[in-house]
Amino acid sequence: MPSTARFWLTGDIRIDAVTQKSYHNHNEIQLSDLSFKTMKALINAFPEPLSNDDLIEQVWQHTAVSPETVTQRIALIRKAFNEVGLDAKTYIAATRHVGYRWLKPISQSNSKSTFKKVAISVFVCAFIGIGSWLYWSDQARPNLPIKATATVSAEDLSQQAWSYLDKHSAHSNQLAIGLFRQALAIDKDEVNALTGLSIALSHQVTKFNQDAKLLTEARERAQQATELTPSHAQAWAALAFVDDAAGDIDAAIAGYEKAIELAPKNTSTVSSLAYLYAVKGQLVDALQLNLSVLGSQQLYLDLQIAQVMNLLGFDVMAEQWYHKADVLGPDNVFATHQRAQFYLAQNQPSQAATVIEQAQQRGILRPELPTLQGLMAWKKSDIPLAINHFKTAQMIDESDMRSYLLLQALLGNDQQMQQHGWLSGTFSWPDQSVYQAQYYAVVGETDLAYQALSLAFDRGYRDHAWLTWSPAFEPLKTDDRWAELLLQIQADVAAQRQVILNADWLPTSFLNPKN
Repeated sequence: MPSTARFWLTGDIRIDAVTQKSYHNHNEIQLSDLSFKTMKALINAFPEPLSNDDLIEQVWQHTAVSPETVTQRIALIRKAFNEVGLDAKTYIAATRHVGYRWLKPISQSNSKSTFKKVAISVFVCAFIGIGSWLYWSDQARPNLPIKATATVSAEDLSQQAWSYLDKHSAHSNQLAIGLFRQALAIDKDEVNALTGLSIALSHQVTKFNQDAKLLTEARERAQQATELTPSHAQAWAALAFVDDAAGDIDAAIAGYEKAIELAPKNTSTVSSLAYLYAVKGQLVDALQLNLSVLGSQQLYLDLQIAQVMNLLGFDVMAEQWYHKADVLGPDNVFATHQRAQFYLAQNQPSQAATVIEQAQQRGILRPELPTLQGLMAWKKSDIPLAINHFKTAQMIDESDMRSYLLLQALLGNDQQMQQHGWLSGTFSWPDQSVYQAQYYAVVGETDLAYQALSLAFDRGYRDHAWLTWSPAFEPLKTDDRWAELLLQIQADVAAQRQVILNADWLPTSFLNPKN
């Protein structure tokens, strides 16, 4: 509808576009600025639906928000409608796989006549009300409790929590958890709060180095959300994130794929699935998904493209993407760690050392960085310094598998290790089998080392450059099985690289370093 008209009438709602106020009968519909803008966007699009992406672009403009933010905003509008006696379902409808659509026809005018009857009614009601108040003020009045003029709903708390969650910092994540819990204390079935709390708890484990026991609650919250609303895509993505954090890659992939079926345009879920495809060695699928959300400002997108470029052997492109990810994410330990490891595999230890030192000066405290420093010392045959670095990594996080296995291998604690679950257990993450293989190689268990490496390859491990560089694998390099394993990896990577070079979905000049 034309945006120049001041007064709108749609169903039983009267709107003043200048004052941004909406009325039903004598009651003002309490809409925040964002809610009014969202409603206005839907009305302007009538009778066509608007996708989540369209709403985000029109309402939130340059602010990066998730599709679930749109869902929460629609819920707040519907709640405001219901509070004044409107049937919200007859005004806003969800359109499956698209977004939302306004249902009522609209008329508009620049005349105030539409509002006169409402104004008169409000005046009369107010006059009568004042008279009644004056009369009863002289009578004996009951001691009634004062009613608040504004209340905080579960939806309000959930909405604010999501805004903190989207900031991706340790402090904001804690604030989000607190607000989500408050929302659930008001309404235990508030699906967006259940979903957000699950994601925030998983972030505590994966990004902020907290106890993995938090994943138990994260799983319970996500499962409750999927049971309450089976069509809630973000709830399925949250459940997949728990599986992801717990190391169950296949379950996580299945969950992300289901979430994408429900919401194909959710860039966060697409990015998460692309990452796991790369972990599984499905480099073609990973790159295609990553490129499908290029420009979406996903937190780890640059890093994921860098990793795929690295595994495919596009070294110049990989370095550029690693550099971009590290520069744009100065607090992102994963970008720093992967970039430094890339430099080591390229036999550029000075660049790796600089990246690590700069990150540590910025206050990044994660076990991955001293573990790389330990491997660098080991490469120089400085075993005491390597041991000290691995001990530092363990002091930061005693649950870090790689630094623990490397430390025990160098210390020769064979008897202790035989009882440790990290050797007797099996893992779905290919990297974890590589960590086992490093331990076995150092302590002379060659057959067990090759078994672990073969399992890693079967599960998708494709980083032959890192295997070649790692000092832990030196004892294996005179064995024919070592050369055979590397050839298997290189043959698979070469085949996938060729598919990508011939792909019609690859953007023109994407592989040109000058671009």
